[in-house]
Amino acid sequence: MIELRRAVPEDLDCLFEAANSAFAGSTVSGKGPRWKRSREFLGDCLAEQECWCILLDGRTVGGLLLFPQPDCLWLEGAFVEAGHQGEGIGQQALGELLRRYPEATWRLKTPAADKRDCHFYEKLGFARTGTETGHGGQEFALYEKKIF
Repeated sequence: MIELRRAVPEDLDCLFEAANSAFAGSTVSGKGPRWKRSREFLGDCLAEQECWCILLDGRTVGGLLLFPQPDCLWLEGAFVEAGHQGEGIGQQALGELLRRYPEATWRLKTPAADKRDCHFYEKLGFARTGTETGHGGQEFALYEKKIF
C-alpha cells in the first residue's frame, strides 16, 4: 500500500538513502540533483520547502520535493529507490500529490536525455514546453501541467 506523509527533519537519512539509490544506476551524464549529492542541501529542503515521504508498507522508499512558487508548484524532485522502480510507486505517489492540489499549475525540469524520466512525466499528463541548457551544457526538458 502506497502512502504519502509530509516529511519531518527525522526523515533526512532515509530520504537521502532513497535518493542516492534512485539515481545510482543512471546513465545520463550529470544525473543527480543537488539534494541527491548533498545531505545538507536536502536538509535545507526539508526545513524550507514541502517534502513528502513515499511509504510502502510503512517504510520510506522514495520522496517528492515540492517548491511552491508565486505562479506555480515547482516539482524539484520525484524519486523511488532502485529496488522498487518500475512498480508504479512513483506514478501512484505523484498522482496522489497532484490530487491534493486540484487548482494549480505544476512545472518541473528533467534531463532531456533521460527518456525514462520524460516518459514518466508525460504519462502523468505533463506537457513538454521547451528545453533549457544547464551548467556544463546539459540539456533539460521543461514540463508543465495545469489542473483547473
